[in-house]
Formats: sequence, C-alpha cells, structure tokens
Amino acid sequence: DDVRYLLIIQEQLAERLDAEGRSAWAEEDCAALLDPRLYRNPPLDAWERLKGLRRLQGRSRAAARALAAWRETTAESLNRPRRWVMSDEQLLALAARLPRTHEQLAAVSGMPAGLVRRRGDELLEVLAQTPDSVANEIDPLPLDADEKACLAELVALVRAAAESIGLEPEVLATRGELTAAVRGSYDGRVFGGWRAGILGAQLRAAVA
Repeated sequence: DDVRYLLIIQEQLAERLDAEGRSAWAEEDCAALLDPRLYRNPPLDAWERLKGLRRLQGRSRAAARALAAWRETTAESLNRPRRWVMSDEQLLALAARLPRTHEQLAAVSGMPAGLVRRRGDELLEVLAQTPDSVANEIDPLPLDADEKACLAELVALVRAAAESIGLEPEVLATRGELTAAVRGSYDGRVFGGWRAGILGAQLRAAVA
C-alpha cells in the first residue's frame, strides 16, 4: 500500500506545500538527497558511525576502527546491511576484549557461533594487525560552562522557530550542528538555504 497510494499522497503533499509557500523548501532538500557523496561509505571512515567508540582507549579503540573497516568491506562484498555482518555491540565487545584465539573469540559476550565459525580467522587477523593506538587522535574537549549556556540558547531558538512554522526542531538543526556552531563551525544545514532565512542570522548573533 505504500506504493499503491504513493502518487496520491505526493499530490496531496504537493498541494499543501504550495498552499503554505514551502514547495521550494522541499525541492531544496530533495536536491540535497541526490548528492552521490551522501551514499559513499569509504571503509576507512566507517568508524565514524560507531556509537560508543569513545568508551574505548588505546589498542581497543584502534581495533574498533579496524573492525568497522572490515565490516564495511565485508558487507559491501556480500551486499548485506553491515549489522547483518556484525552489530555495533558485538564489534565494540570484540574490540574491548581483543581475543587472540578462536576460543577467546567465541567467549566474547554476544558473539554468534556462526560468525566465529565463518569469519573467525578474518577477525583474528584484523585484531592481530591492529596497532597499539590511533595516531594523532585527540577527543574534542567537553563543552565548558559558557559553551553549554550558548548551546542551550541555540536549542531554545531552534525550538521556538520550529514551533512557529509547525516543524520538528531536528528538521531545522540537529544538536550536533548546533554544538559545532558553538565551536565556530557554520557548515550545518541551518546556515544555508531556506533554513538560514528562518533563523540562521539569529543563531550567528547568539554565538557571536
């Protein structure tokens, strides 16, 4: 039914966008989604999507990054979602334990027996080649009190603007984009296109 009624829904949404003067907003966002760069997943950058990586340090963090690259390459070769190869939780548990043998690998919490049987040699090889640490990597410092206050002000501005036009705040700006703005980076969507016309100047003024 999502296909059966898709064109009907599209027509209804298009009418509402036209009535509210927001057709250009939708066109802009749809055009951005056509950028091929959004869908490229270089294996060496796969670690950036790992949640919980910062809990690991030293060789364990380096192992997580190496395992993420291995998982990305393996998923592409199999044409399967990466989580079907190995979940984030399994990957991080493996990196934390750093097993050296098949027995140790099988003993890692949550590690599927099938994965150990099919890919155990590959996983142990990835871990064996992992360096002791990730060179030249420095975690960003946490926000200080002034930066937290500024972030709270930006969040409030976004919420108020979103409420006034009937959108969810995340459609205008994510917390990550606002945090980057607090630290001087204005690459977020909210500082360009139709979003900038709504509250880009207000956000810049609040950060200044």
